[in-house]
Amino acid sequence: MADRRVVYELHVRPLFRELDRMHMLLVTNGDLDLWNYDSVRKYSTPPPAPRGRIGDNVSSGMPTEDTGGPWPREWVDVFNRWVDTQYGRLELATAETITARKFPSSDPGKVNLIIRVTGNLPSGPTYRVWVDFEFNRKAPFEFVVYQEAGGGSFIDNFDYSSDLPFSAPNTIQTIVVRDANGSHDVTVT
Repeated sequence: MADRRVVYELHVRPLFRELDRMHMLLVTNGDLDLWNYDSVRKYSTPPPAPRGRIGDNVSSGMPTEDTGGPWPREWVDVFNRWVDTQYGRLELATAETITARKFPSSDPGKVNLIIRVTGNLPSGPTYRVWVDFEFNRKAPFEFVVYQEAGGGSFIDNFDYSSDLPFSAPNTIQTIVVRDANGSHDVTVT
């Protein structure tokens, strides 16, 4: 089985803790945001040059012991693979319809939220399509629709419903969903 392509959203961004992010924002005067793809890419250089300041730091024992200790070798390898394979990134799917429905929850004051998205895909391979929380969300219920070529079961178009519900307050009225066409306010029914 071939190795899965390393992409920022799934494999690199989760390596950076909030503590790491806050520290780097402070020491770079806001220039390096570890939760921002473009910022992390800027601080990493393409092969065959060295892997840039981030790659050099994590390979030489960062973060420090007093902030949780250095990354394990496996994490360094994932980061290096991401740089060596030209900074993979997930694509945003193109939605035609987006709906959000709430269902009762056993948690008091909460509902279960199911998000359904339909749309078209580029021709060719099969695709995975899913909805996830937005990384740098400004509100608690901002989502993004990703697509990834290879694997998955969608060809040409998709009809995706979140397998697991998202827990939300029973007062929720709208969510924000971002796709390849931008951000959309979606009424919860």
